[in-house]
Amino acid sequence: MSYIRTLEVVYDDRRGAVDGEDINKGFGGEYVYLRPHYTSNRDEAACGFSLYTTYVEDLCATSISKGDGRDLHRYINVYHKLDNEKTRVVRSVYLREKKMGDAQTDDLNRGRKGRYLYLCWKYAD
Repeated sequence: MSYIRTLEVVYDDRRGAVDGEDINKGFGGEYVYLRPHYTSNRDEAACGFSLYTTYVEDLCATSISKGDGRDLHRYINVYHKLDNEKTRVVRSVYLREKKMGDAQTDDLNRGRKGRYLYLCWKYAD
């Protein structure tokens, strides 16, 4: 079985992107896609994700709102389990305009006055 290890934010390249969906669609700026990276090792799998917003640009992270002309920067945090911790791990991810699946982030477009968009995921059994 394969699991999601991490999500990579890529610009202008939808190959392998989650649902081929441009997160910045309708907001200007770069074409922004999330590309999952997989692992067959359950211990390396992600156990969740969250949206992180800040008015200070994080030079060590890749923004999902690059070039939208707004002051708020947006990033996806990926969480992994601690050693020997029993927790559920992520099997699949997808983007939806409604909350779905086993879990989801906050609205990726919160505060941008546009379509709602959630990063949703399902856990492995």
